[in-house]
Formats: sequence, C-alpha cells, structure tokens
Amino acid sequence: MGIRLENLVFLKLSRSCDDLTYFKDNKEIDFICNNSCYQVTLNLSNDRVLKREMSSFDEFDCKERVLIILEDKREIENIEVIYLSSFLLD
Repeated sequence: MGIRLENLVFLKLSRSCDDLTYFKDNKEIDFICNNSCYQVTLNLSNDRVLKREMSSFDEFDCKERVLIILEDKREIENIEVIYLSSFLLD
C-alpha cells in the first residue's frame, strides 16, 4: 500500500515540479521538489515509524518539510503534516 501512496504523491508533484527527485543512501527522502522535502507514510502508529520518518528529514537541508499521511495525523514541530486526501485535492 505504501508504494501506491508514493505513486499518487509522485503524480501530483510531477505536475508542478520541474526538478522532482528523491534520495536514498543511508537515509531515504521520498521526494525533493523546489527545495521542499516530502515523506509519505500510511500512519505514525508507533514510535519506530515516527523516528524513521523524522530522521530522514534531518539528513537534508530543505526549506520546507512535509509529511503526507493517510491516517493518524499528529502535530510535529517544524514539519507540516497533511492528509493524503488534502494534498491530492489542493
């Protein structure tokens, strides 16, 4: 299911971003677009998932950090957390 969510986000970002990319080395960032970093996840159901997603942001110097989530929205300092449905409809 996660790869399908990432594909939806990719399709949406590819319409408005000329320099869409991703990065995978020790850490992975799902998408980088116009100096904004995007992570996509189903939910933040446990601390392990939250830590993994947040540590990816720490590896990159992005102007904006966006976590796109299917469910279980939370407030996270210095990160914009939005539901997938809101992201796709925007």
